[in-house]
Amino acid sequence: MMRAKASPDPRASETPVEFRWALYAASVFLPFAGIVIALFLIESDSKPARRVGRLCLFTGFLVWVLLPAMVITGILLTLAAAVVGFLSEFAQLL
Repeated sequence: MMRAKASPDPRASETPVEFRWALYAASVFLPFAGIVIALFLIESDSKPARRVGRLCLFTGFLVWVLLPAMVITGILLTLAAAVVGFLSEFAQLL
């Protein structure tokens, strides 16, 4: 009796990217390094390497561009709330 040959798992043949969590950490703490790492990994032939590269690029972009924009927006909103509070107290004195 012939046994059906199990189809190979396509993920099993792919080589995993070593130290991927270190690459992710570099993307968070050093966003420019994460973007540079991503540029090298995206050009790779390996699917897992490209996936890690995309995530490093995304993380580096978020930390480098969006996080400072959110912090500046938060500071401006806090300052606006302080000015409105000051003006409302000043108006009560008049």
